[in-house]
Amino acid sequence: GEPLLETLRTFRTPSDSAVVYKVIGNRKMEPAEAKELVEKGRIGPLDGFVSKNGKPYSASLVLGDEGKVKFDFGGPSAAAAEENPEELDKLEPVGRCPKTGGDLFETANSFLVRVKENGSASIPFKLSRKILEQEIPREQVLKLLETGKTDVLPSFRSKRTKRQFAASLVLKPGNKIGFEFPPREPGKGKGRKPAAKAKTTAKADSE
Repeated sequence: GEPLLETLRTFRTPSDSAVVYKVIGNRKMEPAEAKELVEKGRIGPLDGFVSKNGKPYSASLVLGDEGKVKFDFGGPSAAAAEENPEELDKLEPVGRCPKTGGDLFETANSFLVRVKENGSASIPFKLSRKILEQEIPREQVLKLLETGKTDVLPSFRSKRTKRQFAASLVLKPGNKIGFEFPPREPGKGKGRKPAAKAKTTAKADSE
C-alpha cells in the first residue's frame, strides 16, 4: 500500500486515496490508529469521542469508498446478540475466553463471549464497556476472564453519593460481576462513621 504522510491537520496517502483528520469527533487520532485505519479500512471501537453537547461516546471508524472517514455505531447490541448470536459474525473476535473456549467480541457498548457447541451458539458472558462511569479496557476484560479479577480501576462513581471510588471487578458464579475494594490506607477514615456497605454486584448489561 501507499505510505502514510503527516501534514498539519491530516494523515494522508500521496494520492489522497485516504485522508484521516488528526482530530475526529473532538478526539485526537494517534499515528498508529490512522495507519491501522488506512491499512485495514476499519478501526475500533474507540473511546474518547465527544459530542457537541459535551457527552463522551464510543464508535468505530471506517474508510469509505472515496477515502473519507465515517463513524460506524454498528455491530449488534448485546440484546440482539443474545437473541441471535450469529449476528456477531459481522465482527472480528478480539480475544478468547480461556475457561469456555468462546470468542470475545467487542461492540460499541459491550464485551460478549460467544460459545459454539453442537451447531448452536450462546452468549454466556456480557459486560458493559462502561460501568458507573469507569471505562473497562479490553485487556482488563481478558484478565477478568482468565483470572476472575481485574486490576484496581480508579474511576468508578457511586450513583448514590456521586463520589469516585477505586475497585476491582470480580467474576462471580453465574458470570455475575461484583466489586472488590482495595484495603484502606492506615489511619484513613478515623473518627468517621463507618461507610455503608457497598453493593457487590455491578450491572454487566449495557442495553
